Amino acid sequence: MKLFYGKGETHPVRELIDWGKHAPKRYLYRQDRSAYSLAHFFTDDINEENNSGYKLVQFILNQCNISATAEIKGYFEFPSIFDEFNNPRKNDLSLVIGKTYIAIEAKVDEPFGKTIEIAKNSAKKYNEEHPQSNSINRIENLIEEYLKYSDYSSYKDLRYQLLYYFAAGIKINDFKNKNFPELNYKFNTIILPIIAFNKTQNKYSKEKVSRNFDDYQNFMAIKYFKEKASEFNLVCQDRAEKGIGHFVHYSMIINNICLHTMYIQIID
Repeated sequence: MKLFYGKGETHPVRELIDWGKHAPKRYLYRQDRSAYSLAHFFTDDINEENNSGYKLVQFILNQCNISATAEIKGYFEFPSIFDEFNNPRKNDLSLVIGKTYIAIEAKVDEPFGKTIEIAKNSAKKYNEEHPQSNSINRIENLIEEYLKYSDYSSYKDLRYQLLYYFAAGIKINDFKNKNFPELNYKFNTIILPIIAFNKTQNKYSKEKVSRNFDDYQNFMAIKYFKEKASEFNLVCQDRAEKGIGHFVHYSMIINNICLHTMYIQIID
């Protein structure tokens, strides 16, 4: 497994100190928060077989019945383009394994942010002051594409971050990324795991953790999945596994792509 930070492969990451050289300074002093926790998890041992991140990737692949023979490459803060506007979404960590793409969103107990209703109202207000902004167009386009099968009352309280995290994942094949020319081919499997670090070393609120899990489940209940997917299955929920608490796995086929979404709680 080879890890890198940011654009391309110019900044290799083998140890936590390598990640720290390139991470924004605000991340470095938040050792109980998601960015640091994810980096630490994936660099805790330079021996691949003992590396916690490598073991997690193998667990994820096994759940999807994928046998990884290709080299694993991972990119922290991977810029994921999902529409024609500027400011791509930056994934906490994206992994490329042959024709399989994994986009990890990490959490400790940080919330998923604004609801769709609040995000849309904020974007409208911002657009009034900054007419050149495309923020309202982005939100409205996402709503039209992914929430048109649902009525407003059923999606207004969903988390906007989950909406564009999903969009950035499923659209990976649709937009060329000049920083990653090697990714300009079609993935046939896309995996979107949310990794929640709730270990003793992490300072977290059980109430916030529970809310995040509920937010994920509520998002997965949108009608889009059942309307667009030729298959939509709850594969597994709360499977007993050492080091894992909540575990939910959905699988579906959308536009001939095998899509998996997961919520994985990492515990002691």
